[in-house]
Amino acid sequence: MIEKSQVVLVVGGYGEVGRHVVRTLISMQRRVVIAGRNASKGQAFIASLGNYPEVSFRTLDLTKSLEELSPVLEGVAAVIMCSDQSDIKFVNLCLEKGIQYVDIAAEDEHLREIEKLNTIAQVNHTTAVLSVGLAPGLTNLLVRECQEKSPELTQFEIGILLGTGDAHGAQAIDWTMKNLLHWNSSLAPKNIDYGSPWGLRQSYPFEFSDQYALERTIGIKASTFLCFSSKVLTAMTFFLRQPLLLPLIQKFPKILKVIGNVSWEGDDCYAIQIHGISENKEVQVILKGQNEALVTGVMAAVVTDYMLRNKISDGVFHIHQILKISDIWSAIHQYARCERYRSD
Repeated sequence: MIEKSQVVLVVGGYGEVGRHVVRTLISMQRRVVIAGRNASKGQAFIASLGNYPEVSFRTLDLTKSLEELSPVLEGVAAVIMCSDQSDIKFVNLCLEKGIQYVDIAAEDEHLREIEKLNTIAQVNHTTAVLSVGLAPGLTNLLVRECQEKSPELTQFEIGILLGTGDAHGAQAIDWTMKNLLHWNSSLAPKNIDYGSPWGLRQSYPFEFSDQYALERTIGIKASTFLCFSSKVLTAMTFFLRQPLLLPLIQKFPKILKVIGNVSWEGDDCYAIQIHGISENKEVQVILKGQNEALVTGVMAAVVTDYMLRNKISDGVFHIHQILKISDIWSAIHQYARCERYRSD
């Protein structure tokens, strides 16, 4: 019989991010169950992995009733959620069963809903970790690291450059297009230096959840800015957000879909720039790597492995509330090959 402590259920484990989660867990010698609605895709991905009998598949439809969802969790110690959810009933079920839970979701409204399950997690002596990925995720941890090393810093600017040349780039563009209509900021665009090879790039304030979770949970004030590796896409995306054009976009949202489906030139790299500011001091940290889906998947796998090996407080937390980047950096660097640079 498989020991409960060895089994990790990866919901959406055959998707762009989920595949990297599964491969990283295998490298860590974890037992993995892939779950999703499409059994043929799941089995095909398992076959592509080679001879790994410790990887299996279970059919899971998150829209089903709790009675139908419950058997999928049998013998599971931890769940990594790599699929969108319309509600939090499955998260609630995991926590009621004492199963640890990790979520890569980036929608602040959804994360706020999961935060409400804190008491359920505490009563059942388990943990849910949110904001696990590149942004939110590494952005949160880097801001916390800067603030702890330099407590006098009062404001943080988070710059995010996303590549448009990898498989996950299309999803990132689509997510941006969907959120474009909800963006409402009085902040002006900023020229942010992402280092070589991009240098200074015009970046725009955007609705990433990291800035809200940091202030809501530990009182750090931050603003997040976004650009793409394609200057043309960056300019076009945020030009559409102009007040005179917004009513047209809201009336014809398919315009955004068309733009998102274009094959844009660009690389598969990403970069994060953290800029901490106080009256007398500035700190800058740059993190760079390749393949956004890879680093997100690695983050989810590494955090889950850490949770299963170490005692963590019971409850619902964002990643920066219970982990420091030093806790997991060696594993992140090993599996995702990203680098970070700091200047004071």
